[in-house]
Amino acid sequence: MKKWRAKLGLLNYKIYLRIVENSDNEQKGELFPCQGIDRVANIFLNSNYEFKHIEDVEETIFHELLELMLHDLRLASSLQIETTNKMCHEVIRRLENLIFEQ
Repeated sequence: MKKWRAKLGLLNYKIYLRIVENSDNEQKGELFPCQGIDRVANIFLNSNYEFKHIEDVEETIFHELLELMLHDLRLASSLQIETTNKMCHEVIRRLENLIFEQ
């Protein structure tokens, strides 16, 4: 996580990685950024999700870090929130495919 934090310019955040039980077995992870000046974010990994390889965990953490990178864009956008979220996820998917060569 440290490598990606630096590469994505997220060193001004305190990021905590937590493993939690989630009844949604399809959801690998989730980001909960803190609002305000604290710049704290929690990344939750679902302990019920069956990760096949350690790379799956790494890709999930990377995905959530990209969500954090785009968090301020979502807040500042004057677009409708659904449109903004869709655009952000398109960027995330492109970056994931580029970096993980999918």
